[in-house]
Parts: sequence; C-alpha cells; structure tokens
Amino acid sequence: MWVSRAEGMRAGRRERAMSENSNTQVKPAAKRKPPAAGMGRKKGSPNKVTRELKDMILGALDQAGGIRYLTERAEDPRTASAFLTLVGKVLPMTVQGTGPNGEHTSKVIVEFVARSGS
Repeated sequence: MWVSRAEGMRAGRRERAMSENSNTQVKPAAKRKPPAAGMGRKKGSPNKVTRELKDMILGALDQAGGIRYLTERAEDPRTASAFLTLVGKVLPMTVQGTGPNGEHTSKVIVEFVARSGS
C-alpha cells in the first residue's frame, strides 16, 4: 500500500504523541448541529394532517347523529368495546390537579376527642 509522505508524517506524529502521553486520550471534536436544529413544530402541536383528519371524523360523527349515535354504540354489546376504546383515546393523558402548579392537593383533618369517664 502506498502512503504519501505527508500522511506518513502525520501518522508518525500521532504515534509519538500517543506514546509520550499514554495516560491522556485524544477526544474527538464535538459534533456540530445543523443551523436549523430545533426549529421544528412546537412540542404538543398536532400536524396539519392530524388536525384535518380529526375535523373530518368530528364532521362524520355530527352527520351520523352525534351524541345519539355514540349512545347507541355504547349500549350495543357488539360495539361497546369499540366505544370504550374511543373513550380511552379521547380522555386526557394527564390529569391536572387544583394546586398552583397543577399538582393534586388534599386536606386531612384530625380531630382529637377526649374519652368520657376517664
């Protein structure tokens, strides 16, 4: 295999540097991000196709009878499982609490009662 003089000299320098400082390791350069990295859609915003599909489904539901149609599907034993699957998809993934940052709060009341006759 033929190696140019410049390549041979660079390889020799690398070998000498590695042998002189065997305790130190050469770190590769950090990868650069493309200039438009992170400039996409905001987190949680649906894309155009998802939004249009949802609008079409809601339009079809409205034409089929809306609430009455869904009630019939829920009461029919053959379609009840599909209705419950739909309900599971529609429910929010996270439930917000009433706390200042959306956390769940609860109030505990402890009452001490003196025993009578003691």
